[in-house]
Amino acid sequence: MGLIRKGSIKQKLMKISMLTTCVVLLLTGVLLIANEVIVFRQSLIEGIGVMAKTIGTNSTASLTFNDKKTAEETLYALKSAQNITCAVLYNRQGDVLAQYIRDVTVGDCRYHPVGPDGYHFGKDHLDILQRIDLDNENIGALYIRSDLKEIYHRIQWYVVTV
Repeated sequence: MGLIRKGSIKQKLMKISMLTTCVVLLLTGVLLIANEVIVFRQSLIEGIGVMAKTIGTNSTASLTFNDKKTAEETLYALKSAQNITCAVLYNRQGDVLAQYIRDVTVGDCRYHPVGPDGYHFGKDHLDILQRIDLDNENIGALYIRSDLKEIYHRIQWYVVTV
């Protein structure tokens, strides 16, 4: 406040105006970044959810006949999604039938116990678990992990822009 007390009335008004403008711009930037994160997270959940349902539907025969080779080929389709780091297909007993790992050096695709459908955001990843049903009977589950590199790149871009 000592900076505002010194100077003429014109200088004081300019300083108050500049301070107010800076605070409003900073607040606007923070709100834009928060909105981008919320929208991105929701679209990521929806997009990977659709992928999980599609892969799950395409895996019903593999799960029914315990066909590991076909299940691995089905999971390999996830290679086209750059953000998918790994996926695991579980049979009805909760045992791993097939898995897909993009890059073994990137990290570890831990097996998760089969539970209810849902998603979980970690610090640097999104986990989605999708149950797979055939004729209203559970025949397995699909676990997919996605990285969050894209959102971090967007946040950096917004910060630089602001």
